[in-house]
Amino acid sequence: MHSRHLNRFLGITICFFFSPTCPAAPDSADQVIGTSEDPTQQYPLGGEDCERNDGPSLLIEPRAHLRAATGYSDLEGSELAHGGHDPAHNGFSIPSLSLGADILYGEHVAGFTEGIISWNEDDGWNAELEEFYLKLLNLPGGIDMKIGRLLTAVGTQNNIHNHAWRFVDNSLGNVRFLGEDALATEGVEVTWMLPSRWDDRLILSFGNAVTHEHEEEAGGMGHGHSEEAEMALWDQDVLAARYVATIWPTDTYKFVYGASYIQGKNFFGKTARLCGADLTYTWLQDEDHGKQFIWSNEAMLRKVDTDEGDFEEWRILFVIE
Repeated sequence: MHSRHLNRFLGITICFFFSPTCPAAPDSADQVIGTSEDPTQQYPLGGEDCERNDGPSLLIEPRAHLRAATGYSDLEGSELAHGGHDPAHNGFSIPSLSLGADILYGEHVAGFTEGIISWNEDDGWNAELEEFYLKLLNLPGGIDMKIGRLLTAVGTQNNIHNHAWRFVDNSLGNVRFLGEDALATEGVEVTWMLPSRWDDRLILSFGNAVTHEHEEEAGGMGHGHSEEAEMALWDQDVLAARYVATIWPTDTYKFVYGASYIQGKNFFGKTARLCGADLTYTWLQDEDHGKQFIWSNEAMLRKVDTDEGDFEEWRILFVIE
């Protein structure tokens, strides 16, 4: 960004959770989708009088996250907001009010849903469904399976919900390579927990990309330079693969290694490919509380075929928190 521009925005995130259920059996408590909290440690709606039986228990955990932002910039709105849920104008706005729920039934069935409501002075209120899927857990061979609409596992940022972003705006590299609203597909995803001595997994998914309004408009336009970035994004038959390994040399620091690949048809009807690698180092003052230091490194290469030929471009990301 040119140094003459003033661009300062402050965001705040508020969240709350509510679990109207009896506690699940201990052997299924660690399978709740979308949260690392142990539901057996949460008080059920009925308190200690809530009865328990030998059959599968149902846990439903509604949740809400509010991201609000206020600030000032001398940039025009079109230059200010690159991501679909970035602050888009001066003053107060609500980039996202996320409403969702985690669902767990017994040891093998779970679900997750989350929708986003946003507001700003120019566009008013808007709503969209971000994720909605059924998950089958603990299948033979260390397999989990998701079916529905889901954020694709690629890189370190794409499948992070916007209420968990560490910055007010979406990553510019993600917007360019994966779309304003992240790459989401409607299809199936399979996760294989590999039988190794560390925590590593292989994630494979296949489906069609979720088309947003701006992508539909781009698909109906000509092929000028202004819409080339949108036309280059994935549309149909999207195959994605990601490998992730987490290694804890000690109890206070860890390394997460990752590699990603995507291939599919874009809005030109041509093939687009992406490959990437990432490494994240995390240091914790202690296991549960205290200070932490995170250093993320990520590189991606995208190759895109268009009606006028092909092109490729790099994305390199370094983040220290």
